[in-house]
Amino acid sequence: MAFSYRLTHQNISEVSELLKEELHTLRLSPREINNTLLLVEEIFVRMSEMDSHQEIRIRLRKRIGDIQVILSSNGSECDPISELKNWAEESEDYYRTLIIRGNRDNLTYVRQNGCNNVIIKAYSSGSRFFFASLCALAGGLIAGILMKALLPEEVLSFIDYHILDTIKTLFLNALGALIVPAVFCSIVTSINSLSSLHEAGRIAGRVLIIYAGTTFLAILIAIGLGRLFFGPSIEGNALTLIGAETVGELIIPDIKGILIGIIPPNFVDPVLSADILQVMYLALISGIALGSLGDKVAILNSLMDALSLFFQKIIAIIAACVPAITFVSTLSMIITIGTGVFPVLLRLIAAETAGCLLMFVIYGIMILLVTGLSPLPFLLKISSYAKVPFLAGSGGSALPQTVNFCSKRLGIQSRLASFTASLGATVNMDGSCIHLVLCSMMLARMYGLQMNSHFYFTIIVAVFIISMGASAVQNSSIISLSSLVVMMGITPNALGMLLGIDQFLDMFRTASNVIGDIAATVVVAFWENAIDTGTYSSEKN
Repeated sequence: MAFSYRLTHQNISEVSELLKEELHTLRLSPREINNTLLLVEEIFVRMSEMDSHQEIRIRLRKRIGDIQVILSSNGSECDPISELKNWAEESEDYYRTLIIRGNRDNLTYVRQNGCNNVIIKAYSSGSRFFFASLCALAGGLIAGILMKALLPEEVLSFIDYHILDTIKTLFLNALGALIVPAVFCSIVTSINSLSSLHEAGRIAGRVLIIYAGTTFLAILIAIGLGRLFFGPSIEGNALTLIGAETVGELIIPDIKGILIGIIPPNFVDPVLSADILQVMYLALISGIALGSLGDKVAILNSLMDALSLFFQKIIAIIAACVPAITFVSTLSMIITIGTGVFPVLLRLIAAETAGCLLMFVIYGIMILLVTGLSPLPFLLKISSYAKVPFLAGSGGSALPQTVNFCSKRLGIQSRLASFTASLGATVNMDGSCIHLVLCSMMLARMYGLQMNSHFYFTIIVAVFIISMGASAVQNSSIISLSSLVVMMGITPNALGMLLGIDQFLDMFRTASNVIGDIAATVVVAFWENAIDTGTYSSEKN
């Protein structure tokens, strides 16, 4: 019998228990079940408040490996998952916003045939996507080795140029078309959302200072690791997928030229020329302006939020092709240059792992120097929690668990933890900064670009700004990296060799991002006398 019930305030507890049993039979984890039940209750309350006279029904649906819970009601159009922006700690909307922001990727609102539908993704076969990418990487490697052994060079060249290169170019062109609008909208909405923090200005200011400091440290650490792991020895191993003559070169202006080049003479030229640094400047200034104007430009704010979601959805649709593109890119790489590039990719994996571990140590040192608390309880407890964001795929998806960890395991007041962690899920991306810097330096070295002061200045500024507007969509790092590659004058096709290992690296950088949020939360909680040092120092799990 299909799971379908009418929801009321009187029977929601009973229906929730039935739903819990049903999800348990479908072998969902306790965390997935609890998260789904929390969302069901929150969405039901919102739908009831918007129209108390309409009947609300709940049903369960399985589709292509996903398990979805759908709440439906007739009546006038109303979107119960729209984000609220009241960040006052005394407001009930404070926690509501946290729940919605933390699960935004798992919620979809659809208006159809006069009915409001909210789709809650209780289970997604995301792990299948990860394993599909790994299988595609292995398959491309095996197929490439076999084809090189069995087919003549002329046939391999024909297959690579007319088939594989065509597929790769189509995919990268699809991503390239999103670079400017996606970067612009993400940064504008991120900066604009900070305007609502004036009600908690003191805490917000402290949090942002810590996030800015750790981000800058992450960039400097990545530069140091890049110089260590990607020395001159790898220069000349460029992936000449469409010819070395297409490789660009950074111009070496003076400091005046660098600063003048950041600010464009108009709004149009940066978009037409895809000058990402200038686009970032325009996004920053636009986000600040929209945030300061508030309700006076409510229409523009709503438009930018909608456009940001729109481009994130397009990225998610295109990213669904990543396993197939991984196979094609790996096969083309083996056919074109053999396995010679794999030692370089192993260096990248080692460098990113080292970077995340170093940040792990830096967070402990920061807690010791700023608060005087021993970092050992933090390091021991976070080591057991790190697997949650490691497997979640994004900091936003793990946000409710992060807040719960901060309050239950570290003794931090839940209101402050929810504030700092939700802000960090948007603007604090230390692991992503390490990834972007290392990939940029690796590609620059492989393509023989001169890594001078202008190169490092550009990378530092660009990565710092990109980290504030990084999309929460899985695999969106490809867009961020594409923008950096374009700035360096390197063909976007060079990203093909990174697609196979991006899923693996994404797990490390997500864990690093979330651990950085938690460390900053500990420091701010100490400053605000909002941490129970007994619970923090306790060895109890």
